Amino acid sequence: MKKIVFIVVALALLVSCALESEYSLPKNKRIYKELLGTWHPIDAKGDLFFKKNKDKTFSIIMIDDKKEATVISSNAFTSKIKNHKLIIIVNSDENKTINSFYEYRISKGKFSYRAVRKVDKKFTSDKDLLHYFEENIDKDGFFEDWEDDFYFKK
Repeated sequence: MKKIVFIVVALALLVSCALESEYSLPKNKRIYKELLGTWHPIDAKGDLFFKKNKDKTFSIIMIDDKKEATVISSNAFTSKIKNHKLIIIVNSDENKTINSFYEYRISKGKFSYRAVRKVDKKFTSDKDLLHYFEENIDKDGFFEDWEDDFYFKK
C-alpha cells in the first residue's frame, strides 16, 4: 500500500493539475543546490532523486521500494519570479515539449511543492507566459495547495 501511495505522490508532480504550456520561463543562472539529492516521502517507501545534469537542468527520478527507477523529467530546471522559487518540469516527445510549473520550498529539511493552477488562457510566447506569471504570481488562487511530502535523506 505504501508503494502505491508513493507512486501516486511522485506521479502527481508529472500529471497533476499544474499549468502546462509549450512555452516556458527563463532558466536560473544556476540550479539551487538545496534541491539536489535524495528526498524521502514522509508516509511511503521509495525516494525522489534530483540529479544535476551538465547544464542548468536536472533530472527528477522516482525510485520505488524495489529500487526500480522512473524518470519524471530528464530536463527540469528552476526559475525565480519575485520571491517564488519554481521548478519547471519539461517533458518532450517527438512532436512537442510540455512544461509544467510548480513552486517549491525547503524548510527544516522538508521539501514541499504546489502546482501553478491551470488557466484557460492561451499563451502565445515565452514572453507572454512570463508576463502572466509576473502579473499574477502573488494573487490568491494562482497556486494549488501545498503538498508536504518529502524530507531530505542523509
